[in-house]
Formats: sequence, C-alpha cells, structure tokens
Amino acid sequence: MNEAVIKCPCCAKQMNVAVEHFGNNFKCIECENRFFIKLDGSTEISTPQATPPPKVQNPNLRPCFSCYKEISKDALTCPHCGRPNKEAQNKEKDSKQRVGCFLILLSIPICFLLPPLGGVMMILGIIMFFVFMRFK
Repeated sequence: MNEAVIKCPCCAKQMNVAVEHFGNNFKCIECENRFFIKLDGSTEISTPQATPPPKVQNPNLRPCFSCYKEISKDALTCPHCGRPNKEAQNKEKDSKQRVGCFLILLSIPICFLLPPLGGVMMILGIIMFFVFMRFK
C-alpha cells in the first residue's frame, strides 16, 4: 500500500494518505475541513472553512444606539452608558395614555349614575391622556 504525505490547505497539518484516495475529497483529522486531493498529490479546498454558528439572539434584547452593547428592550436607560431608551419610555407613556382613555370611557356611564364621581374621573382621564400624549 503506497502512502504519500499530504498537507491540509487549511491548517497545514501533514497526514499520511493512501495513494488510492487521490482524486477524492478528504477530511482533515486536525481542523475537520474537507479538501480535494488531486491525482498529482496537490490539494485544494473543496468547501469554505467552517464558520462558527451564528449567535442566537435574545428577542428581549437590543443594541444600545450609543455604546452598541445589548440592553433590555424595557430598560429606560442603558446600564452601560446611561443613554435614555426612547422605545421603552414611549411604551411607558403609551400605557399611561391608555389608562387615561380607559378612565374617560369608564366615566361616561358613571356620569349618569354618580355625576360628581363621573365628572372627576373624566377630568382625570383627559389630563392623563394629554399629559402622556406623544407628538411625532
């Protein structure tokens, strides 16, 4: 059985390969990349080098627009650089604005049953709605 010393084109590991494997794909025992052994004994990479698997992204995190480190989508400010997170602040304002709308809608039937309480609820709802309104 004739053997030849073949050098991996990726990691330069030298291996003894039987001549009968010439003309076929071969897997390096060191880096596990595949390469083709030509009939004259030279080698070429048959597939690109292995790349690490992509990082699984957490859907609750996003990059900070200032320091580019990952922060929670619900954080009001970046814990690394202190930059305000406008998305979380707007989300908080939206929820308070919804409470204002709910108070306005709830106060309409209460106005007929208990006019003083319904009037107070309507005024509070209107105040909350306009105080937390976002202007785009």
